[in-house]
Amino acid sequence: MAEKFVGSAGLNKLITLIKDNYTDNTALATALSAKQNVLTFDSAPNASSNNPVTSGGVKTALDALSASLSELIQYITVFPEQTVTTDSSSGSWYQKVLDEGGFEPDLDETYRFTVDGSVYELQFEETSGTWIYFAGNEAAKTSSSPSSNTPPFGVFLNTIDEGETWDMLFSFLTSGEHSVKIQKSRSSGASGANFSFYPCNSETEVLNGVPNVSSPDGSHIYLVANSGSNPNIYDEFIYVFNGTNYVYEKIGTTDVDLSGYATTSAMNTALSAKQDTLTFDNTPMQSSNNPVKSGGVYASLAEKADVRYSTLINTSVTTDGTSGIWYTKDVPGEGVELDTSKTYKVTIDGTVYDTQFSYSEATGLILYIDNNQDDFSIIMRSYDEGDTWDANYQFKTDGTHTVKIEETDEYVAKSDLAELTANEVQSAWDAVFNAGA
Repeated sequence: MAEKFVGSAGLNKLITLIKDNYTDNTALATALSAKQNVLTFDSAPNASSNNPVTSGGVKTALDALSASLSELIQYITVFPEQTVTTDSSSGSWYQKVLDEGGFEPDLDETYRFTVDGSVYELQFEETSGTWIYFAGNEAAKTSSSPSSNTPPFGVFLNTIDEGETWDMLFSFLTSGEHSVKIQKSRSSGASGANFSFYPCNSETEVLNGVPNVSSPDGSHIYLVANSGSNPNIYDEFIYVFNGTNYVYEKIGTTDVDLSGYATTSAMNTALSAKQDTLTFDNTPMQSSNNPVKSGGVYASLAEKADVRYSTLINTSVTTDGTSGIWYTKDVPGEGVELDTSKTYKVTIDGTVYDTQFSYSEATGLILYIDNNQDDFSIIMRSYDEGDTWDANYQFKTDGTHTVKIEETDEYVAKSDLAELTANEVQSAWDAVFNAGA
């Protein structure tokens, strides 16, 4: 049966298959350069970061802003947050007087007291004695121990100049520093959960670009049409107490600039077109779908290229004797019969020699590389007419040496070859690459 070889048609077919199934390094590098690197997402908006933000992080930030805005719209601060340090006592209470640090209370309103991080909703009431208004734990008014520690404070207000200035007296159940903030509802019934938008009629409810509603309500955000384009078509106002009277305060517009942000749809589309991070095998691996590094492919191909030899001996030899100038090692039964008419590839400690063995019958059958070689001598000896062969290695240096003897393969005559057709190449390709499918 004739041996097969690949001719021009089969070679063209093979090249086509390789091109269709593999990408060269330049094309791969070009393709990768057009792809997005793996994205790093911030968990919350960061002013100094160029990373995208997770949806959850944006939602958390918006909720926090909404809560802050809700408080801003719902309350006006009448006593800004500050630290009050007690410096005297009365009965069970520790006290601090702030001259001219108070305000005139509205007995019909509920005030929001934030004391040491806890929030209390209280109303002021008229009382007898030096301090004419009071809110808090009733026991503070008599300096006695309270039956309940909620709230653990009392606040007194007084004026000595017909309401022009107000003094405050704080009483606490514990001495030392206390954080205090007092707020007043901007409008009775106003609640962050009940805010609603109120579009003002441009002809009857707007004056000089400001709302002019007959019965304004602190629970509304008033919208006044402006000259902008969608979505910036309204100015936003709230009705707030400024410490003297209620006024309309502009808080912004309906414009939202999202030009620097990607939509979820755009982000998903962009990500779907990108390549996941590639993992490269160092060398070709069975059953792996990863690409292979160019160096690994080259090294593997180099091992397969120009296969001309069959390995007869591939061993490591450690000398254990001497003979004249040589360090020797005898290996009984591990020799091979060699053909003196052939050239062998002998590799000693990494150095390659193309050489022939000589023949002698001085003591049994001997095949040898004589001592004229650079630094070694190899003898194959048989005492039983070639049934078994012993190996004797001789080196000019003591220690361990690597020895490899390879035989030149027989070449096939051209007349014995038959060309593989393109279809046969395709069949061979399919058999190899579909074997594990």
